[in-house]
Formats: sequence, structure tokens, C-alpha cells
Amino acid sequence: FEIAMTSIKLMRVFGLTLLASCYNHVSGATTSESLASKLSELETSGDITPLAKDALLKFMSGGDGADVESAKVSNISAADQPSETESEIPEGDEFMAAKGQHLLLDLAGSSFDVLNDEKLMKQATLNIVETAGMTLLGIDSFKLEPQGVSVVATLAESHLTIHTWPEHGEALVDLFTCGEGFNLQDAIPIVVGQYGGSVVASTFSVVPRGNWLAHTTMIGKKELDDPVEAEKERNLVAQFQPFEIMATHKYKKQIFEKESEYQSIAIWDHHDMQADDYGKATTRSLFLDNVLQSNIDDEGQYHESLVHPAFVASPVPPKRVLILGGGEGGALREALKWKSVEKVTMVEIDEVVIEASREFLPSYNNCTLFGAESCFDDERTELFIEDFFGWFDKHIGNDICEKHEKQQDTLYDIVILDLPEMEELREGDYLYSDTFFQRISCALSPTGVVVTNFGEAPLMIDEGPSWRENSKEELGEIELFQRKIKEIQTMSKFFKHTRVYDTPISSFRSNW
Repeated sequence: FEIAMTSIKLMRVFGLTLLASCYNHVSGATTSESLASKLSELETSGDITPLAKDALLKFMSGGDGADVESAKVSNISAADQPSETESEIPEGDEFMAAKGQHLLLDLAGSSFDVLNDEKLMKQATLNIVETAGMTLLGIDSFKLEPQGVSVVATLAESHLTIHTWPEHGEALVDLFTCGEGFNLQDAIPIVVGQYGGSVVASTFSVVPRGNWLAHTTMIGKKELDDPVEAEKERNLVAQFQPFEIMATHKYKKQIFEKESEYQSIAIWDHHDMQADDYGKATTRSLFLDNVLQSNIDDEGQYHESLVHPAFVASPVPPKRVLILGGGEGGALREALKWKSVEKVTMVEIDEVVIEASREFLPSYNNCTLFGAESCFDDERTELFIEDFFGWFDKHIGNDICEKHEKQQDTLYDIVILDLPEMEELREGDYLYSDTFFQRISCALSPTGVVVTNFGEAPLMIDEGPSWRENSKEELGEIELFQRKIKEIQTMSKFFKHTRVYDTPISSFRSNW
């Protein structure tokens, strides 16, 4: 009861601060006199100290507190909320102005002595606030009986709280901030370390608050007008990514992360993102630019369904195979399973993906049963680390279509495109263009087969007369579906037959 009442007092004291700090649109309806009057009442009632009062006035005025008359804050009443014309929301976009980021941390691996020491826990909280560059407005701590400590720190950016279970070496931590100066993923080792816990043993999630998704749409709009601001927005959004990992409050550990010349590569160990249980069994996933590429539990299903239908469709035993992309090695592994294959040429632009897969995803490229220990080292594998278009010009030539009939020995029986999906590419990208597919078709033997990953299979969406009444999300799916139809039509111009198939991939949560 005492803790609850103290929390209510803290909310009374700092409610105005949180509102003004997190709400992006400032109204002139309430002047600083009302704020000063409110703070004076709180000071008189003993809910706030003179020092805290001065700090609040200084924060709200955005200066040293001397020019309090110029300070203006948002009023909580609906009548004083800014109208749509007064706000900074771009015309045509409707979303909340408020946004923030929330770290929920189940701390584990600490000790009884640390978690049961009120003074130590309070100092650790202060250290976290200082290290993270946040602004402390007030802090209170409580020693519980027979054991345990609760600490509440109110910040200009919002709050940091911890409640401990010393007998188990565990605590629950809640850090919310609407500030834009700190990435909460970066805060995790700081918080865990200050409270004496183990990052590996702890569980955490970083989730967006407010309508962050709508704010991410502003990145593209700002790209041309203000690249610096767009990069700032991109960095803020990155703390919630990969979203499949950060949005689930389960075990997670990043075992590899590197920014290559072309993309960011990350590999995570984590609990099953879709399972209801919190068991100890973990899985492993590969992310490129925070987009899930594959999962160790069902990558076989993905790569088998990508590769083998093309081999089965070939009227002759395939001997020469070309793979574009596929740096994990899964498509290469499946192609090398065919005894008729004499050579597999693999062209991958990013060597970092290959090296990371060798070390952290060895099952993807394991050819022990039918070749070398690593498929990348198999004698039938010819590996090129370069851009496909440069490789094509160098090894096949721009005039391949003119010399097609004369260069049968350089043509391929199977071409596998394990490239970024349509969802990851901008419309008009050179991949999946007329020129791209024309080159691919000219590199095929007369009986050759090409297979490509085309992304998520479309859902059953009503495209009838009333389709424009659908939600924005459904309209986006319809637009993407129409793009895919267009690209399939583009492909069809260069091949005798075109077929579409899909298969369920559980880690993608849909058919692919």
C-alpha cells in the first residue's frame, strides 16, 4: 500500500513533465503560470521539494528556469489539444504524435546480497541513468520485508523501475523513454551489469509505444528533403529490430553481428517466436538488414522447395547449375545432392554472409554425406564473390544472346535465384527487370529451367468493386500482389513456360 501511494504521488508530481516531454505538439493554451501554480501547490503539500520544483521549471522552460513566462506545456484536456491544422502531422497521414520505446527486462543471474541492498540498488539505478545520458527528476527506494527492494526513478524522458526477488537472484526491470538520444538495445548490458545479473540468463524485449509504424513511413519521405533526419529516424527504429526477436519476451542472444559493405548481417539464438511455452529449447535465425532470411529448423523445407522442383522439371539430367545469391549455402547443398551435377557455379556478392554461415550455420552448408564437409569447399563448387552483373559480363559476356547457339558448353541446365524477395526491393529495381531476365534466359541451355524465390504468397483479398474500401494494410498487399503479377508477366516474355507454386514456411508465418 505504501509503495502504491508513493507511486501515485510520483505520477501527480511528474505527470505534467511526462506529458510535455513525450507529446510532440505544443499548445499555447496553457501558460507557465498554471504550471508554476501547480508546482507551488505540490511544494506546499510536501509532495515535491523546492529543488525538484526548480528542476521541473527549468526542464519545462527548456532553459535555465529564469524565463519561466516563456514556458508553455500541453494541456491534458481535449479542448486544448492542437487541431489537425495546427499540428505537425503531414497532410494525409493520421497517427498518434506520441511515441516512445519500452525495455522490459527479466533480470536473472544476480545475487542475494546485491538485490537485497537498498543503498546499492539505488546507486546502481543512478549509474544507469547517468550512463544512458537520461535526465533524473526524482528517485525513491524501499526496503521490503523479509527481503527485496523496489526503486523508482522518474526521468524527464519517463521512468526506470526495478523490483527484486533476492532469494532467486532475479528482478523485473521496466525502462520507458520517449527520448531520442539512446538506443534501448544498447542499454541492456548496462542495466544488467549494474544490477549484477547475466545477459545470457536474462530475458528482455524492446517494443515501440505509440504509433511507431506510421512514423517509419516518414523515413522515405524525409530521405530526399533531409537525409540526416531520415538517418536519425532509421537509427531509432533499429532498436526494435529485428522485430520478430525484440517483440517477443523470450530468451534471445545475438551470436553474430557485422555491417558489411552491402548490408547488416545478424544471427540470433532465441526461443521459438510462435510457441506458447517458455521452454529451454532454442532455435537460430539469420537476418539481413533486420529482415528474417531463414531459420535453422525449417530452412531445409525452404531450400528443398526452392531447388528440387526445378531439377524434377528438367527433361534431361542437369549437369551445370548456376546459383545467384544464397550465401547461407542451403541452395548449394540441395543442388549438390544430385548425382548428375558436375559443376555448381555460385555467385554471391557478400563474403561476410558466407563466412558467418560457415561458422554459425554449418548445417546449412554441410555436404558430408555426398561431398566435402562444407559445400563451399566441394570439388564441384565454383564460388565467385562479386556482383552478378559484373560476373555475367566477365564470364558469359554481354553478347551471350547473339552467341547463344555457339556457346552451348557455357550454358546452364538449372539457374537458381536465391535473391532478395520482392518485398525487400523498390519498384523498378534492376533485379527482376526485363534486362535481368533476358540475360538469365540467354544463359540457359535449350532445355534449361530457372527457379526464383518470389516472396510471400498472396492472401485471399477481395479485389472487387469495393476493394478501395479495404484497410491500408490490405491495399498494400493488393499493390504488392499486382507488382508480382507484373513481374511474372515480365518473366514470361523470355521463357516458354511459367509456373507458380508455394509452400508453407512456419518461421515466415505464411506460404512462400
